[in-house]
Amino acid sequence: MRIAGRQKGDKVKPYTHMLVQPSAPKSRYVFAYYSSEEKAKAAHKKYERLIGNPLRVVKQSGKSANTDMHEAAERIPRKKGQAANSKKHSDLYTDENPTGTIHGLKFATVDDAKASVAKIKNSGKKHAHQIQAAIAMEQRARVMGKAGPAAVYRAFINKMKKKTKAMQKENIEEKNLGL
Repeated sequence: MRIAGRQKGDKVKPYTHMLVQPSAPKSRYVFAYYSSEEKAKAAHKKYERLIGNPLRVVKQSGKSANTDMHEAAERIPRKKGQAANSKKHSDLYTDENPTGTIHGLKFATVDDAKASVAKIKNSGKKHAHQIQAAIAMEQRARVMGKAGPAAVYRAFINKMKKKTKAMQKENIEEKNLGL
């Protein structure tokens, strides 16, 4: 009797290598698992051209899948002469476009969050940019388990949503009057 392409009683080789997509979202990060390095390298050669994303072969450590993913997710720094906003590297910790950055935002305490919300309000940035900064900080606070600071950012975001709706309503009225 065959079970999933194997004869009953066949020994199954454990997976030792994985093919990963460093630029993919976490849910699609691991592309495939292989029982040998040769098979993983052959798949790397075959599939990288087809999907158009850079793939990498990573040896599993045997500790846990999360550990393997973390070790495989080492950033790929920008090479000398490579364009600043190139998609061929994953230098996530470098601000490549610092002109739009609102510096000094924190989420360690509720007071830090309140001060950061004030910085966002007084930054002079456009409405959409302010919302984007607040959402990023709220998500960072929530992931770090800081419920209080996350709530401060969430309250600001909700206020901005009301302002967004008012702005949209205003634009619709202007368009109707212009007809």
